[in-house]
Amino acid sequence: MLSVLNASAISREALMTTEAFKKWDGDKYSMMIHFGLYSHLGGEWKGVPVTNAGGEMIQSAAGIYYDIYEELADEFDPQGFDADAIVQTAKKAGMRSIIFTAKHHDGFCMFDTETTEFNSVDATESGRDYVREMAEACKKEGLKFGLYFSLLDWHSPFGGQMSSHNADKISDADSEQLSHDIAKKIQDEMTYPGQVKITVIRETRAVSYAR
Repeated sequence: MLSVLNASAISREALMTTEAFKKWDGDKYSMMIHFGLYSHLGGEWKGVPVTNAGGEMIQSAAGIYYDIYEELADEFDPQGFDADAIVQTAKKAGMRSIIFTAKHHDGFCMFDTETTEFNSVDATESGRDYVREMAEACKKEGLKFGLYFSLLDWHSPFGGQMSSHNADKISDADSEQLSHDIAKKIQDEMTYPGQVKITVIRETRAVSYAR
């Protein structure tokens, strides 16, 4: 069951009473990985460092046109990305879980999904599913695995306007259209049975799911 909820309607106190939140809060030491198409640029655009925003915001910070940004997927081939090594390092350090960015504001999905071809499987030459790689590595090492998912989506006509702000609100009209796409993307992420334990939803609305 999937539902889209208004995040403002969920109080911190209500969240803290749930068993899932208590378990998450008890784990404490965890690794958060921001990794996506934006990582390919390494914080620079056309040889100039972009210093007015974080790396994941480089499309808006550097004013990169949508079509130009899409073309970066042709070059995206992080051969040094080793899920097993990452998870083993986290485990050795005593971490209990890893949160991985499944999709940030740029709309590029780091997993296989039927909702858009702008994903790491269909849009890149290597065709890798990084969410699956991380999920399988975490399962092998016994670490909990979670996903960070931004509701803003600059690649979608309903995902909010690109701006320099990191938390723009999606209009009610666009939210209605976007909710169906979000639900399907989350369903695609749930194709890793028993492995995705935590979902961190970013921005002004939240997606909840029960399994």
